[in-house]
Amino acid sequence: MAPTVPSGDSPGDANKAGSAVRFALLATPLIGATLLSKFAIPPFGAQGIGISLFLVMAAVLAGLITGRLRIEPRRLTLYAALLGILGLIQMLQPESFSPTSFLLLAAVHMPYAFYLPDGDVG
Repeated sequence: MAPTVPSGDSPGDANKAGSAVRFALLATPLIGATLLSKFAIPPFGAQGIGISLFLVMAAVLAGLITGRLRIEPRRLTLYAALLGILGLIQMLQPESFSPTSFLLLAAVHMPYAFYLPDGDVG
């Protein structure tokens, strides 16, 4: 007698779930930047921080926790160099600058240091 596979545990279901997570990780920054960029949570709205920033950070965190997002060393190096150079320029200029604005810049561009591998690796 051949073993039967329960209907909820078929390999096709796992593949569909994996592709749904992959699509969510890819679509979140696009949807956040286009549709949700003008919406904000009240205490952060006065500072110009939209809800899309939190959604993108949550998507990156979820991707890292599930192992679907990977760190790209070259991108991370360029990102760190960008932050270092911009931070140095801000500190050396005679006018004051906003550390909150600099942190927002760092948070907005941080997802570019990661990539989503092809297929369901790991």
